Parts: sequence; structure tokens; C-alpha cells
Amino acid sequence: MNKIKLDSNTMYILSGATGSGKSFSVKNLTEHVVSSDTFRKMVLPPRFKNNNCMTNSENANDIVFKMMEMVIRKKCEEGLTVFIDATNTTENDRSKWVKIAEEYNMEYKIIIFDLPLNKIKSFNKERTFSVENYVIEKFYDKLERTSVYPYIVFNDLVEFSLKPKFSIQGNIDFIGDTHGCLKKTKELISKLGYNEDLSHPQSRKLLFLGDFVDRGPDSIEMIRFVKNACENGHYAILGNHELKLIKNFNKILKKEIVKGSVATRITATELFKQKDKEALINFIKSLPFYYVVNQKYLCVHANIVDTNPLTLTKSLAAYGDIYIDTDSMCDAKSNPYDLVRGHIEKTTENTNVIVLETKGSFGGSISSYNSNSKIYTSLETNFDYSKSKKHSLLYKKLNEHELISKRYSGLFTLFKYKTKVFYNSLWDNTLLKARGVVFDIAENIMQHPFDKVFNYLENGTAKNIKDHEVFTAVEKMNGFLLNVSYNPYENNLLVSTTGSLNSEFVDMGKELISKENLYGPLFQYLREHNITLSFEAIHSKDPHIIKYDTEGLWLIGARERVESAKSMTEHEVSDIANEISSLYNVNIKRPRVFKSTFGNLKKLAKTKKIEGYMIRNGNDYICKFKTHHYLTIKFLSRMNEGKIKFMFNNTKEFKKNSDEDVFMLIDKLVSSVYLEDFIQMNNTERRDFILNLLSE
Repeated sequence: MNKIKLDSNTMYILSGATGSGKSFSVKNLTEHVVSSDTFRKMVLPPRFKNNNCMTNSENANDIVFKMMEMVIRKKCEEGLTVFIDATNTTENDRSKWVKIAEEYNMEYKIIIFDLPLNKIKSFNKERTFSVENYVIEKFYDKLERTSVYPYIVFNDLVEFSLKPKFSIQGNIDFIGDTHGCLKKTKELISKLGYNEDLSHPQSRKLLFLGDFVDRGPDSIEMIRFVKNACENGHYAILGNHELKLIKNFNKILKKEIVKGSVATRITATELFKQKDKEALINFIKSLPFYYVVNQKYLCVHANIVDTNPLTLTKSLAAYGDIYIDTDSMCDAKSNPYDLVRGHIEKTTENTNVIVLETKGSFGGSISSYNSNSKIYTSLETNFDYSKSKKHSLLYKKLNEHELISKRYSGLFTLFKYKTKVFYNSLWDNTLLKARGVVFDIAENIMQHPFDKVFNYLENGTAKNIKDHEVFTAVEKMNGFLLNVSYNPYENNLLVSTTGSLNSEFVDMGKELISKENLYGPLFQYLREHNITLSFEAIHSKDPHIIKYDTEGLWLIGARERVESAKSMTEHEVSDIANEISSLYNVNIKRPRVFKSTFGNLKKLAKTKKIEGYMIRNGNDYICKFKTHHYLTIKFLSRMNEGKIKFMFNNTKEFKKNSDEDVFMLIDKLVSSVYLEDFIQMNNTERRDFILNLLSE
């Protein structure tokens, strides 16, 4: 019988007939074994015959293999060695485990037990509970003795033990947490005697102890630097911040909500912009979570107590144990290796614990330790993340506001005030901004439409303006608002409405962009200009009160994607439309824009058969007028006797399902006429009555 040492932190898929020695080979490694027989006994008890032959019902196979998969996935997630003890006689059986290993970036190997049939039957007789010979023969005949996957074959009994997989020898410089401080990291490495190409006169090597991303100014370039170092013979391990980056990157791909500190979100967004993002994230995923160096040091990122690499989990190595004083408990007597780590500052004077977290990203220094000379070297960073601007105040207010709904789509969050804000008139400055503004997970504005604009006299808006005052008026189109800007993460256009990043209306907007051949021109222009363009979209699938001869998009606004930016003036918006049209030979349409006195605009609102007007003074929106024609038709077209009674008897509840632009009309109507009188009016009388109320 051979005794074989295998690398740890690997998935081993045991393959062979029943009784061929699979379980025997791992009898001393039970904590690493996931056995189908063990799970089957948990689900259904074995049945015994008179000759001590044992059978397990295969009725439990579905649940047995589901339970096995759950355990195997967790072990792979934690980077632990796992022996899958089942027959696994065919490539189809093996492939499902291989896929799981590949999913977790876990190395794997098939171990095929191809013992002679007579030897297997002989071993079977010696077992406490044997199996029937026909069972052995069935699996023996099915066994595929080669594999398309990495594999080894044994023709006799073996006994496995483990050795640390990530084990290196040499004169090593351990580098503590650098957190994106690339310039100072290079200076420290130069101070240690390394050349620009990272070679060293004494053939020394670097080992980065994780957390080389987040907080500092150069996280992405730091990834490239560490990747280049590893490709040239140096080493690095995972820290908790690298694990967070992997997690956030995967969430972005799946368009799931990304949370966590703003530092981790910033790095994830910056990485997602890179052309080589796949290569960079795959490099990080490939990093081990420990190294044993010179059979003396166990190098991990975080604080741990037990320096046995064979039982160490990835999460503990990266995040540490927060519940105990690990440094004082990590003594030389009970541990096979001295510990080298970063993550948090040292808590005791134990000489066998070497700590290289010296607060480099918070005004401290970056530190190193040499494995041979045992010399510490450090360099001040002159960088303090706590003093840098990290959070967007507007994002914070929007995110915490209880009257704002959030719509998520991967990297992006759209903020929109809730409908009850209308009928309870709960407006504040933050709610005025929540009209489809979109932030990425790094708290950068990605869509910046104009703020909420109230109707004339709504909440007292524009009540003190004199009739002789002159303003810019923009004819209001009767469609839906479409916001368009550049998406640097996917190198395409980000398209949204006031309430959605993914909806039928967004799809209709994209359809109109395509029909008018505007995708290319808008993409080219917006890629070079950090602005949001707002369009009124008229689509045949979205019928409105005002009828138009053609579908299309009309440019109605533009705004820089900066929190302090105001909406651009109508003159500036027209210049943008003309520039895009001229550069790319397309037609960016604009609504009618003109100057008028306020008094004249009120008169126009009484007579014109359009939706209305937006009233502006330079960068500011003053109010909007809805025409009497528009409001009357809109109101009456949605009324019947039941709704009229509901409106008069429960006005507040009725308004919950009404558009905001008829709120004042509803209040005026129910206070100006009795329910019975209004019901008795015919359609013409109702129209005239409402027009008269609007004139008042």
C-alpha cells in the first residue's frame, strides 16, 4: 500500500467501483471528505441481510446529492480541500463536480481507482458490512478509466495525506496593506533595493499580504502593478478588500444591488470601466489566501489564532477573527508556523506574530519585513483617506429619505419621489431632485434631469409674478420624458425615464432613438460631454390627449452630471441640438421657444389646444402652464358617475389615483358645486363649468 501526499486546497473527485478503496484512501482525512454513503445513511437507514451484506436505498439519491452539493460548494467557497467520495464512474458523473470547482476557481483532479475485480471482491469480504458482488460488478463495468479532465489512476490501495499547496522558498520581503497608495509602494520597494523591473541583486522576492485596493488614489493601477509583479515571479494573497471587489464585480455583472463602503464601490466602478477588466478580476480571483514561506512563516492577510494551513478557511484568512484577541492566543507552542499578517494593528508583543498593518491609508506608513534578515522597513504615505471627500451629500439624502423610492439596476440607482408626496403636498428640496436622478454605486450622478417644476399656483408657485414680466416660454409636448447620457461602464448609452431604468417606456425611447438614427450621434457626443440630455418622447404606443402627426424625440433639456449644476438655458440647449445635427448630419428637433410676458402666457393657456408651456428665466424654471383645453379633456375623459361620486365623497383618496396637474382643479370643483348639480350636467355643461373654474 502506497502513502501519497496530495496538495491541499484542491477538489479531488474519487472515482471507482463500490469497494475499490476510495473511502479507505481518505480514512484519516474525514474533515475533508464529502461522502455519498454518509449522507445516504443520514437520510435513510441501511438495510442488512443475513450474510451481513448492506444496501442503501437509491430512492434518496436526489436529496443526497443536493446535500452533497451544498456542502461541496461551501468548501469550495472557503478554498478548503474536498474529497468527493462517491462512485463517479463516468465523465458525466464527474463533470458536475468539475463545473462547481471551476465556478469557484478551484483546482481539481480526478482520482481513478482501477483495481482488479478479484482484488475488489476480496477487499469487500473483509469489510464490516459488505455489498453484493453484482453491485461491485455493475460499477466496475461502468468505470471510465481515463478522463478529459486532469486525472491520476491507482491500481492498488493507497492512503492519502495533505501538504500545504501554497508553499514557497526564498528570501522574501512581505509587504503589508497598501490600499491603492501605488506611488509610495513603489518608493518602499525601491528602498528595499529592487530595480524598476522588480528584480533584486540578492534575488529577493515580494509577497503582498492583500488589501492592495480601495481608499487610496490608484487602486486600479495597483492591481496592474501587483499582477505584473506576480507574472514576474513575485507573490500576492487575497485580503478582505480583494474579496469584496470580486463580490461587487460579480453583482454588477448580474445587475444586483451593490452595497458596502463607498471606497469598495468606487473601486468596483473604476474596474468595470477598464478594457482589461476581465483579466484584472481573473487575476484577483486566482490569488491564494495564504502562503507557507520557508516552512517557517504562515502568511495571511488577517488576524487568526491557528496557523494550520490545512484547515484555514478563505474568509477567516481574509477577514480575521473579530471576537477574540488573536495575537495573544497565537503563541509559538501551539502553532506550527510564525504568523505574518496585515489587516489590523498588532495587539500584543508576541514575537511569533509579525504585523505589517501600519495605517498607511490613514496617515501612517506602508511596512515590510524580510524573511531572512528579519528587518522591518516602513515609509510614510502622507495620505489620509478619512480626510478625503468620499460621500455625495445628495446621494445620502436621497438614499435615506423615506418618501423616495429606489429602483436598482446593477451599477445604477434611480430615485423617484413616492406618489403620496403629491396628494399630501410633502415637498422638500430633496424630493424636488428625486425626479429620475440616477447615481452609480460610487455615488456619481449618471442621469441629471431637471428638478420638479410645479404648475402655476400649485403650492403658491409664481403667485407674485406680475403680468408685465417677460420670460422664456417653451411649448410643452404631450409625451413622456426620456433621459439619455453616456454609460462608461458598458460603453453605451444609459437611457431612463423619470421612474425606470428598465421598462416598456425605456424600450419605446430606445426604439425612437434607433428610428431617428440618433444612437451613434448621441453616443459620440455624450461620450465627450459629461451631461444628461432630456427628450420629450412621442410614441404611437403611448397615446395622449394632444394628437401629433408623427412620432419622435424633441430635445427639451440638458444638464451637467454634477450635483451643483443647474439646467442649461434654452439657448444652450439649442446650441447642443444644432451642434449634434451639424456634426452628424441628423435632425435633433426642438419644441417652439419664444419670449412673452407672463400675462400673455396666461391668456395663451386659456385658448391654445396644446398641453401647455414651461416658463423659464435663464437657468431657472419658474413654473409650467397647462392649457384649459388640455386639463378639461384630461379630466372629463377619465370620469364617469361612479368616479364623480367618489371624488366628491372622498376627495383625498380620489386624488391618490389622479395626476398631479388636476389636483387644484379637483379641489376647486368639489368646493364650487354640489355633487347632485354636477351629476345632472351634460358633457357640454360640465366642460363649460370646468373652463370657467380654470379661468378663475
